[in-house]
Amino acid sequence: MPSDQISEPMISDTELRARFRNFEDPFVERKVAGDIRDCLKTALAFANTLPNGMPGVLFIPVRNDGTIQTGVNLDDLQRSISKRLADAFPDLLYFQRIVTITEEQVVAVVVPGSLERPHFAGHAYVRDGSSSVKASRQQFDALVARRSSLVEEIHRWIRKPVSLLFIRPDGMGGPRVHNTYDAAVAACNQWVTLEYNPQPAPAMESFSLHRVQLSYDHKRDRLAIEVQT
Repeated sequence: MPSDQISEPMISDTELRARFRNFEDPFVERKVAGDIRDCLKTALAFANTLPNGMPGVLFIPVRNDGTIQTGVNLDDLQRSISKRLADAFPDLLYFQRIVTITEEQVVAVVVPGSLERPHFAGHAYVRDGSSSVKASRQQFDALVARRSSLVEEIHRWIRKPVSLLFIRPDGMGGPRVHNTYDAAVAACNQWVTLEYNPQPAPAMESFSLHRVQLSYDHKRDRLAIEVQT
C-alpha cells in the first residue's frame, strides 16, 4: 500500500541520513539496484517482525559498505520497487522517499511494523469447488485465526449441533449459567457465529472470541460453547 493512501510515519530526512550511516541492523538494510527482486523479502521481514509502527528502512541503490551506486534512474527504481512490493499479501504499508546523502541521492523505502501481520510474498489460495482461487481477505483471516487451538476446535463443529451457554458472574458463588440454547456453528474466524435451533429472533448471532470458553456437554455428547455476558 503506497504512501498516498495513508499518512507517512514521522521519520525525518535527518534521521534517515543517520540510519544510512549506521551498520545494518534489525531496522536497516541496503540493496544494490540489481537486487531489486529481494526488496520484497526485506520489506516483509520489517512488517512481520518490527514493533507496530516502528519503521524499518531499506536503502537502494547502496552497496553493503555504504557506497552509493551512481547512474541509476531513481524514478524508474521507485516504480520497480512499487511493482515488486505489490506482490505482498495482505497489502503492505510502505513509503518511498528520495534522500540526499552528501552529494548523492538514494531511495529510502520505509516499512513500519504491521498490525496486519503476517504478510506473505504472494496470495493465499483456497479451493472453490474444483478450482483453486485467490483467498479473499476474510478467508485469509480465517486461515490465520485457525492457528488458535480455540478456533481450530470450533471449526471441527462447523454445521454441527452444539450447546450454547450464557454465563454471567455471581458475586456469591462465582459464574453461573444464565441461559442454555441448542445451536449450530455457522462460522468462526475472529468471532464465532452461531445459528439457534429452534430459531428465535435473531436466528443467528456472533460473539467475540475473548468472551468464549469451551467445555463439553456430556449429556448430549457435543461441544459446549460458553459465552460470558
